[in-house]
Amino acid sequence: MKALTRTKSQIQKARGLIEELENSPDLKSFRDNWDRFLTQLERCYSHSLSELSKSPKFNGWNVRGHVEQKRKKDPLLSYMVNARGAADHTVAEITEHVKGGLDVFILPKDDSGVTRIDHMSFDGEGNVSIKCNKPLAIQRYPDFVELLPVVNRGRKYEVPNMHLGRDLSQLDPVDLATLALDYYEDYIKKAESHFVK
Repeated sequence: MKALTRTKSQIQKARGLIEELENSPDLKSFRDNWDRFLTQLERCYSHSLSELSKSPKFNGWNVRGHVEQKRKKDPLLSYMVNARGAADHTVAEITEHVKGGLDVFILPKDDSGVTRIDHMSFDGEGNVSIKCNKPLAIQRYPDFVELLPVVNRGRKYEVPNMHLGRDLSQLDPVDLATLALDYYEDYIKKAESHFVK
């Protein structure tokens, strides 16, 4: 069997889309790139099936069944498959724009006295000015895109919080995209080592 050149080309395109996600200039671009990534990720898998099915040994290969089970049962992989389905076949939103904000911390943290803010103002560029009777620490966080639960073929898929036993609760969409693509890339490497001679 020949090397899986078409599948590996699709993997590289998906890697490029992850870079585009990371470098999206605005939230609309991020959402568009997310949709494109989901489609490309599924294309990686479908191309692998197309190329690997040329081998008579493919149907009996135990890794194939393992991957198909993971695509149904693993929260991350299942979400990616079904988010792509929801994006392509419904009008439902699969991402949400979340406004950034500002956290203000009174220093020192163990101070239990009264804190009085005499004045707080914001300029048009997102800067804040605060006049207060105590020292403050200010932490700004930008707007971001959050994944939403999706409904595909009448079934709801929650935003994944696990992948192969790993906690994903602190990861953003780019991290999730990278983990999902890494899984498929590892699958392709196993397939090549097994089938390509």
